[in-house]
Amino acid sequence: MRKLFLFGMAALLLLPLTGADIIIADGKRSAYTVVVPDTSGEKNLDFYVTLAGEMLQHVIKKASGAQLKLVKESEFKGNTPAIFVGNTKALKKAGLSSEKFDLWEHAIAVKGKNIFVYGKDLPSPFKKRAKAYVHMINGTLKGACTFAEKFVNTRFVLCRNHKAGIHDGISTLPQKKITIPEKYFYRKCPQFMSTTGDSLGLFYMIANGWMFYGGNAFNAHSHATAIPQAKYFKSNPEYFALINGKRYFCPGGRQPHYCLSNKKVQELIYQELLSRARTGARIVEVGQSDGFKPCECKNCEAWYGVKEWSEKLWCFHRDLAARIWKDSPGTLVSIMCYGPTQKLPTTFTRFKSPNVIIDVAPPRYHILKGLQKFNIKGIVSWTYFFGAYMASSHSPARDFAALQRCAASLYGYKIKGIYNCGQFTAPSLEGPWYYAYGKWLEDKDIPAEKLLDDYCRFSFGEKAAPAFKAFFKAIDERLKAVPLPDPTLDDWNDLEGNKNRSIYAIPFWQKRYPADVMKKLDSLFNKAVALCDPGYHDLQALKTEYEYLRRAAAICNAKKVYDDAPDDVKFAKLLDAVAARNKFIASLPEDKNRKGYIDRRKCYLWTRLSALKDGGYMRGRFGGIFEIDAKLALSAKRSTYAVAVKDFKDPAWKEAQEWNLRPMSKGADEIPAAFKMGFNDKGVLIKLKAAAPTVADGVRIKRDGGVWQYPSFDIALFSDPAKPGRHLIFAYHPQSKYDSEVTFRKNQRNLENPKWNGKWQHTSRRVNGLWEAELFIPFADFPADIRKEKKFLAQIGFSLTSQKGHYTWNQPLDGTFVSASGLGTVTLGKAKAAKATVKEFLLHHDFGKAKRLPKHWLTYPSGKLKYGFEGKTLVFSQTNKHVNSSAKKRDPEFHFVSANDRATITVKLSGKGNAQMGAGLYDKKKWLINRGRPGLIPLTGTPKEYTFSFGPDADYLRGAEYFIPSVILRGAGTVKVHEFKVRLEQKK
Repeated sequence: MRKLFLFGMAALLLLPLTGADIIIADGKRSAYTVVVPDTSGEKNLDFYVTLAGEMLQHVIKKASGAQLKLVKESEFKGNTPAIFVGNTKALKKAGLSSEKFDLWEHAIAVKGKNIFVYGKDLPSPFKKRAKAYVHMINGTLKGACTFAEKFVNTRFVLCRNHKAGIHDGISTLPQKKITIPEKYFYRKCPQFMSTTGDSLGLFYMIANGWMFYGGNAFNAHSHATAIPQAKYFKSNPEYFALINGKRYFCPGGRQPHYCLSNKKVQELIYQELLSRARTGARIVEVGQSDGFKPCECKNCEAWYGVKEWSEKLWCFHRDLAARIWKDSPGTLVSIMCYGPTQKLPTTFTRFKSPNVIIDVAPPRYHILKGLQKFNIKGIVSWTYFFGAYMASSHSPARDFAALQRCAASLYGYKIKGIYNCGQFTAPSLEGPWYYAYGKWLEDKDIPAEKLLDDYCRFSFGEKAAPAFKAFFKAIDERLKAVPLPDPTLDDWNDLEGNKNRSIYAIPFWQKRYPADVMKKLDSLFNKAVALCDPGYHDLQALKTEYEYLRRAAAICNAKKVYDDAPDDVKFAKLLDAVAARNKFIASLPEDKNRKGYIDRRKCYLWTRLSALKDGGYMRGRFGGIFEIDAKLALSAKRSTYAVAVKDFKDPAWKEAQEWNLRPMSKGADEIPAAFKMGFNDKGVLIKLKAAAPTVADGVRIKRDGGVWQYPSFDIALFSDPAKPGRHLIFAYHPQSKYDSEVTFRKNQRNLENPKWNGKWQHTSRRVNGLWEAELFIPFADFPADIRKEKKFLAQIGFSLTSQKGHYTWNQPLDGTFVSASGLGTVTLGKAKAAKATVKEFLLHHDFGKAKRLPKHWLTYPSGKLKYGFEGKTLVFSQTNKHVNSSAKKRDPEFHFVSANDRATITVKLSGKGNAQMGAGLYDKKKWLINRGRPGLIPLTGTPKEYTFSFGPDADYLRGAEYFIPSVILRGAGTVKVHEFKVRLEQKK
């Protein structure tokens, strides 16, 4: 047997290794051994070098069937040719070295019979994150991936698997003979040493041009991190920017702004930067808060002796970098060139220290060109090519040709790194474009056709590849036909200007994915899926991500049909599409370890369920019909009247209807917010109230400034939606207001003209924890003389943050507060009372005859609760807990037929403790009990009558068609129910 083995080895060694190609494997036969170093001196780095060897061992076996042995270098006897992986001793003996290699530089060399695969390897500089591969430089692993692609018929196509080991995303097709040219030598330093964004998985990133810059401690908006508003605003308000005479308090606290001339502020920002440098980070970053607001104090105005804030920020960050160079030599400082600092310095071209990198966002070419005159180490460029913050939402963003142009445009300009902002939301559906873009960051000239062909063959197999290729090409045609805007022109720093919503997702999808296009895509996709191996590891994820696109497009197209010629039938179909999408999203798998996130192993990637429901964020939010309670919008279109009053103190206000404002977004928290309408011979008067934080009460904003960044009331007024109307917004301070003339434009953003200024007035005060406001609008401020028609159209809203109209009177269908679909009618003068049909139900008035709870009693005892009858009184005792209601089929149901319907429950109670009253709702053939907002009622020994009234437009009913009356009881002694009565009033 030993003789046969030696004979076989001799035969392999006699294979023609001296010809044009060296044979590594021929079928299952191979003479080679994979050899890895004993140690590099850093065990975590050793793991990934060894993994490179294991991966080569794996792909060779998968391609040809040959099983190569893998050994440490000290165990290798030298009796076979070898594939030496990493910086081995044999590498040095062969006259090769990676010592002078740059980051991620790698090489493949053939010396005699031996093959060397090696590269620049650096461990993580962080002790606490030493195992994290994103903080290492794995040049050897990059070389091994390149070897597998070039010689072993392998591609790395799955970015969903983050396992630092062998997995299905390493795709190898059969290749009986594996060869490499004799005397072959390959060496490459990537054009960009960092091209990452989201973490996509070790092998996918390294193989496909998504390398990570190991050891960075980036923090783009470091000012806000250094001086948290929650920690410092109360104790040190002088740290924060003085704006309009007040220290600025940022709503939400994510992007506060500072008095940067304050020495203590400067020191806090520096110490935060230094603390990151002292962790061992190779690069740290400094940058101002997003949506930068400059301080208006005298010291800040005089700071650095320059007027422009862009120059002040450049000088400050330059000085911080110089201090880091002294205190932490060798640490590079990345300075954000973003927002105001996209205007380059004019007072200097030389930084004080040689450790500066510029972080440019976005990469406008005149800025990249202008930076070439500065003494910098290089440029990191932010790109905005993918991501759910764009109108494409969770779907493919840009076509192949556009991505290839974008990638090519980044070559040169001293760009050393790229941060791809916000990408990878649909990695299976958008996979071909991710794959191609990464490859173009390494070689900008590879044909898109070849990359798509590779992706399909190695992802879906030879049989299904042509069909999937046809499907992805059809999508690419749509991406090209309806493109996103130029990503180098977007100003993401302009948070107040609303430029980020210049394109809305719904009309964008209506153009990109119309019904006829979706029919074609469905056919191509179904054909491809039918040809694919059902066991393909990413097939279900791909199907899920495409199904999301289908359902979103179905709503957008149904909305277009409805908008073109509205009627109830079309609206019902639109609602059906919304319901189908909501049901689909509810079925998606949630990550057990990250509540509220999708399980990225099954579909999507690092995506929140709430973001999927919204469609995305910023430009990607669908809004409108995707968010609202569409059933309520159809069944409860609101209209009201303005009562005749002399002024705001007139007792006649008691006759005015009070309307609650409801959340625009379904599922948002309810808050106390309401209004009443009045009028006199001079104009319209509106009383408003809402729960709002007091911190913004003192804020003073210049007229037509960003009032909506604070708690504010938002009012839209029209006499005719086809003609210009008025848009009024005001915050607590009487001078903080915005007004404009607004015009609706079909399928476009509303046209607002803030140059229009009316003579309207408002006053505010705090009463019992509520902000109460009085608004007077003279008739002259209306777009027409509304006294002739005695009516006008209006929308009333309130917002707690920068979301305009988060709480509204009516619910618009298109996602914007000022919308024709959200306008209700206001009539000047109280209308004559409509004829009403009244039904009364007197329940349980004769409890004495009952031996058990009556037929329609809706609160049943449970647990230790006891009940009995004393004459005509139902008695509950030991009611120290809530009583859980359980409705039966025999219980009565009351049907709301219009928004004007009202139901009133009257209960006569006595006893000890408390009682609550509520309403049960009917939803999808299921009773949902006590979803009302009842208050606690203290009981006494004397019977007392209590009333609870509501209608289908009530916030808590949310458009329910049916309800059942119910009472919740709780107390610490005995509760007696003397009478239970329901009155249903239906107005025509």
